[in-house]
Formats: sequence, structure tokens, C-alpha cells
Amino acid sequence: MTKFIIAIIASVFVVSCGEHSDHSDHGDHHNHSTTNNHVVELVQTVDGWTLEMIPPDADYVVGANEFQFKLIDPDGPVDATEFDVEGWMPAHGHGTAVPTTVETTGEGEYTATVTFNMGGAWEVQVNADGKEFVFNVMVPM
Repeated sequence: MTKFIIAIIASVFVVSCGEHSDHSDHGDHHNHSTTNNHVVELVQTVDGWTLEMIPPDADYVVGANEFQFKLIDPDGPVDATEFDVEGWMPAHGHGTAVPTTVETTGEGEYTATVTFNMGGAWEVQVNADGKEFVFNVMVPM
């Protein structure tokens, strides 16, 4: 039921760009943050791994946005062999025009710069050793 409510809330924010694809199969979702122009799920758990996304201090912008990530499992921080981050706009069926850069700082911490080419509803998709996390973000028009 919680996932259903989250899906309804997320769909309200994508009216300007069309339909939103449901990602309720990506694990438990909790710990939400609201700022002036966006709502984002900050923490997700998939198959025992928990990923926290720390968004930029200011609202998202069309252009470069720096995100911090913390990845842990029940034993502590995880330094994933594979940690890929992509921006995806589901309503338009495209990703970002500029490749996302990802750096690891060790101890399960990562920094990614995602460049959104336009305002609207975006997903920040993370693949950590085959575990997929999807964070919904709203970039002001």
C-alpha cells in the first residue's frame, strides 16, 4: 500500500511531462525530503543494500547537478565493483546529452555529476553491482 501511495504522489509531479513509469519493484522507499521545487526519495533498500542519495544543496537546475551517494549493507559501507549513475527522462524516453561522471571516495561513498538537459520529471538511476535503485527528481522548467 505504501508503494501505491508513493506512486500516486510521484505521478502528481510529472503532469508537466506526461506519464511516469512505475518503479515500485525497486525495493523499500522511505525518508523523503521536500525543497522548493522537488521531492526526492533519499534512501532506498534493494536486496539488503541501502543507498542514500544526498541531493545538491540548492534546487535542481537544468545543467550540471552534483549528487553524493552512500552505499551500505548489513556489514557496513560497500565499495561496489560497478557503480553507474544515469539521468533518464521517462516521459520523453531519453537520457542526458552529457555523460554522467562518477567518482568513488571510498568507504561506500560516491559522487556523481548528472547534467539534466531540460526541466521536468527525471529519474536518477543507479546500478550498484547489479542492484538497481531509481530516485525521482523534478527539475524546474
